[in-house]
Amino acid sequence: TLARARIPVKQLSGSSGHPETKLGAVLILLYEEAGELRVLLTTRSKTLRTYPGETALPGGRVDATDASFIDTAYREAQEEVGLPRNSPDIHTIAILDPGISGHKMVVLPVVAVLTKPSILDELKAEASEVACIFTHPLRAVLDPTIAKSESLVAIGSEDWPYLDVELHIKTAKIAFGLDPTYEQYAPGQLRTFKEINEILVRGVQPDKSPA
Repeated sequence: TLARARIPVKQLSGSSGHPETKLGAVLILLYEEAGELRVLLTTRSKTLRTYPGETALPGGRVDATDASFIDTAYREAQEEVGLPRNSPDIHTIAILDPGISGHKMVVLPVVAVLTKPSILDELKAEASEVACIFTHPLRAVLDPTIAKSESLVAIGSEDWPYLDVELHIKTAKIAFGLDPTYEQYAPGQLRTFKEINEILVRGVQPDKSPA
């Protein structure tokens, strides 16, 4: 629901057990082209201290000026790729369950739909943060064979993209009502924010005993 993203940042910080400096949001911007649902992605600059050269969603850490996580997602998208804020052609439709990044940051995914794709032609990467702006079929994260028809770069090359697809998979499963064509989780892997957060915040292994 959208209500979660409108919860004041300080309130979620207290309830999650994470300081505000460990809270962030990303924007999953979807649009339709030739009957296909696509998602806006970036390649992070190789000069960045964290996740250099990785494929990513626009987004980042909560700022003191952000009233909500929706504000964070759109502010970061504007700073990174020049996406206009408060555009009548961009519609926030959902907030997914939070995820946790490799640096233990709690990240809320803000899902939006772009109804005027020509806006993408006006985007401009902030060179200090973003090396490349591109789009890709959303369904490709559920069925990797789809990506073969639209190769990003040569497989195994220096620019071969690394992408944490967990948030993309969640979005695609909802959008298409399908599961991935591959096994998404390793045996025994923690799957929910609650399970992972219990370990990070309290060092407690989640109780998986039968109810």
